[in-house]
Amino acid sequence: MSEIICNIKNLSLSFGEKTIFKSADFVISTGEKIGLLGLNGKGKSCLMNLLDNKVAPDITDPPCEFVKSNTIFNVLHIPQELPLPEKSILAEDYFYYFFKEYHELKTELDRVTKEINTSQDPKKQQALISKQKDIMEKFEHQEIWEHQKQYNSYLKFFNLINIDSPVQMFSGGEKRKVLLALGLSSKKDLILWDEPTNHLDLETITKLEQELLNCNNAFIIISHDRYLLSKVTNKILQIKNTKIETFNGSYTDYLEYLSQEEEARKRLLGRLKNRLRREQDWMNQGIKARGTRSKKRVDGYVELKQKVSTIKDQAKKSLDFNLESSQRKTKVLAQVIKGSFKYESSQDPQFINLDLSVQNKNKIGILGPNGSGKTTLINIFTDKLKLSSGKIKRADELVIGHFKQTRDELPPNDTPYDYLGEGTDSVNLISGRKMHVAGYIKKFMFTGEDLYRPLKTFSGGERNRIQLAKNLLTPADIWIFDEPTNDLDLETIQVLENELSSYKGAVIIVSHDRAFLSAVTNKIWAINNKSIEQFNGGYAQAEQYLDILELEKQLIREDNKNKENSSNITKNTTQEKASNKDKKRLSEIEKNISTNEAKVEVLQQKISTFDFNQINEEQAIFYKKISEKIEQLEEELLSLYEEQEDLKKLNF
Repeated sequence: MSEIICNIKNLSLSFGEKTIFKSADFVISTGEKIGLLGLNGKGKSCLMNLLDNKVAPDITDPPCEFVKSNTIFNVLHIPQELPLPEKSILAEDYFYYFFKEYHELKTELDRVTKEINTSQDPKKQQALISKQKDIMEKFEHQEIWEHQKQYNSYLKFFNLINIDSPVQMFSGGEKRKVLLALGLSSKKDLILWDEPTNHLDLETITKLEQELLNCNNAFIIISHDRYLLSKVTNKILQIKNTKIETFNGSYTDYLEYLSQEEEARKRLLGRLKNRLRREQDWMNQGIKARGTRSKKRVDGYVELKQKVSTIKDQAKKSLDFNLESSQRKTKVLAQVIKGSFKYESSQDPQFINLDLSVQNKNKIGILGPNGSGKTTLINIFTDKLKLSSGKIKRADELVIGHFKQTRDELPPNDTPYDYLGEGTDSVNLISGRKMHVAGYIKKFMFTGEDLYRPLKTFSGGERNRIQLAKNLLTPADIWIFDEPTNDLDLETIQVLENELSSYKGAVIIVSHDRAFLSAVTNKIWAINNKSIEQFNGGYAQAEQYLDILELEKQLIREDNKNKENSSNITKNTTQEKASNKDKKRLSEIEKNISTNEAKVEVLQQKISTFDFNQINEEQAIFYKKISEKIEQLEEELLSLYEEQEDLKKLNF
C-alpha cells in the first residue's frame, strides 16, 4: 500500500491582486505518477515552486497545513531550461554544479587530493590521506559515486555524444538530455518535471516514457505531450478556479471522465433552461393573471437563473484563432526538383535528391531526429537558404507565414495593446473587418487586465498565444509552424488542432507532439539518411515505418559489431585449442543468434497481419521493407551459424 509523501490543506497563494490558489487541498503518495494540468498562468509552475520551497503560501486563518511523511522531504525540480554557470563546464562535471549538496564535498575532495600530490611533507601527507579517506566515506554513505555513475549512464543512454564539450555549447535538445539524466538518476522522494519533452526528438521521448514507467520515484509532470501523459500517469491534478481537483486514473481516463461530465452538464443545462423558460413565462404574466405573487417561487426563479449562469461558466471555454488562408486556388504552391543542399562549412551534404511539393490543403508534418535538418528544410522553402543544386519553384506572389519556435521577436516592454494594435485601438482581421484590440485579445483567453501588461511579465505559454494572435492577422498561402505546441497548455493545443484541421490552406508543421501530428497532418516528410521519405495519410501511416527505421539502425549497429568480431575470430580459427577470446565470441554469437531469431519471428508476425485483398500502396511499401529486413536477418543468421560451427570444432 502506498504511503503519503505530503498532504497540503488550505493552500492559498496570491501575487498582488492576482489569486493563484484559495483554500486548495491535495495529497501525494509514494509511487504516484501525476500529470499536472491547467491553463497557462493559472499556477502550475507556482505549485512546483511551492513543493520545492521556492515560494511560501500566504499566511491565512486557518493556516496552510503542509504535512510531510518524514522530517526530510526530498524534492528535485527539473526546470524547463538548464541553469548554466558563467564559466565553461563539461557535462560530466555539471553533475556537481547542479546538485549543490554534493558540490562542497567534491570541491574539498579535489583540494585534498591536489595537496596530497604536491606536498613533500610525509606527516602532512599522512594527515591529508586520512582526511581524504573520511571524505570518500561520506561519498559512499551518501551514495554519491553511485548517483554520478547513474547520471553518466543516462547521458550515454540518450546518445549524448559530445560530453567532452562545454554544456554552454550544447543545442536545446542536448541540454534537455542533460536535464533528463539529472532527473532520472535521482533517488529523491518526488521529482518535478516541467515540460521535459520540449526540444526532444521522438526517439528520445520514447526512451523517456519507458524510464518514467519503470521509475520508483513519485513524480509530477507538466507536459503538453498527450501521448506521454496517457502512457505514464496514474493520477491527475487539475488547477481550476483557484482550486486543485484530484482524479485517480491516467490522463486517458481523465479525458473520458471530462467527456462524460461535459455531456452530463449539457443535459442538466438543457433541463434547467426549459424550467427557466416556464418560470420566466410565469414571472412575465400580469398580476391579475398570476394572482398573489408567491415569494418562494420568485426566490426559486432568481436561484434558478444563478444556477444556469454558473453551469454556463463551468462549461469548457474555447479559443477562436480565426486562422484563414489567402483563398488561393493554385494547386502546387512550392516544389523542390532534384534538390541538394550543403553548408559551406561542411564536407558532407545535408540533403540529396530532394523531390518535394507543397500543394493546397496539404497538412505536412516534418519528422526527424534533432540535427537532421528540419530547420534547414524550412529555411529552403522560406528562401533563407539557397539550394546547392536543383531548383525550387514557387507560385507567383506566394505568401508564407512562419510561426517561429522562439519568441525573441516580442518587444519585452510593449503591451499587447501596443504590439497588436501598432499604435491604434483596433486590428485588421483577414476577413477585412476591424476589431477592437480588447475584443481580439479575449479570443486568445486573455482578460482586459492583460491588455496593458508589459510582455516581459507574461509566461512562456502566454507569450506563445500573443505571438499566435499577431501572426494570424496575416493571410498566407502556406503557414509554417515550428514546434507550435511548446509552452502551450493542453486546452489551447486542442483548439489549435481543430483550427488547423479545418484550415483551407497549406500547413507545414515541425513538431515532436505525436498526438498533435496525428490530429492535424495528412502527409508526413520523414528525414532519413540525407533524404526524405514521404507518406500520405499523416502520422498514423508513418508511425509503422518509423519503427522499421529504428529497427534498421539497430541492425546496422549489430552488423558492424558482428563484422568486427568476425574479423577478429578469423585470426584465431587456426588454433587447435580455443582461447578465452574464442569462448567469449562463441557466447556472443549464441546471443546474437537468439536475438536475430526473435526479430525474424516478430517481423513474420507483422507480415501475417497484411490483408492482400485490401492492401494499398502505402501498405505494399511497408510489406516490401519488412520482407527485405527478414531476408537481411536470415542472411546474417546463416553467417552466424557457420561461425558458430567453426568455433565448436576447436578444443574447448
